[in-house]
Amino acid sequence: MKKSRIRVLGAAAVIGAALTTTSASGAMAATGPPADTTVTFTVTNGDLTISAPSGVALIPAGSDSDSGLPGSTVAATMGDTVVTDNRAALLTPWIATVSETDFTTGTATLPETISAGDAGYDPGTVAKTGDITATGNSVTLSNDAQQVVTDAGSGDNTATWDATITLAIPATAIVGDYTGTLTSSVG
Repeated sequence: MKKSRIRVLGAAAVIGAALTTTSASGAMAATGPPADTTVTFTVTNGDLTISAPSGVALIPAGSDSDSGLPGSTVAATMGDTVVTDNRAALLTPWIATVSETDFTTGTATLPETISAGDAGYDPGTVAKTGDITATGNSVTLSNDAQQVVTDAGSGDNTATWDATITLAIPATAIVGDYTGTLTSSVG
């Protein structure tokens, strides 16, 4: 009988050791605070810019010539003007303006000058990307800046338009190749 008793005691010792190990490892997993890691990064910003075509030739409607008679109207779409706003701000309003010099030929005497006020600028449809509410405004051109597109968006965005420029040639205009400078700005 002694042998059975030793075997029973030995088996109980093995089971007890197994229970103690399981119990100890379970207690170890439940101890200790969690580890937090702070993750950081920086969002940078860029500039507010405008680009426009370098030149456009006005032509009479239905013609491929860049000449018009006194008393007629010449016009053209000028190609894409693009405002790019990379300021990455919560509120990023901007205003695009245009100003026009008088159109001159020869030595720019009074008879060789057509007023900028004889011309108009229509931005037409404004294509938008980003959080933007840009709207266009047709204006009579002037030597002073005229507001043509405004925005009240946020974050980075772009606005693109293909403006139509029209010019009513005065009946008193003299023959010549006329040139004026259209300046597009944004701020």
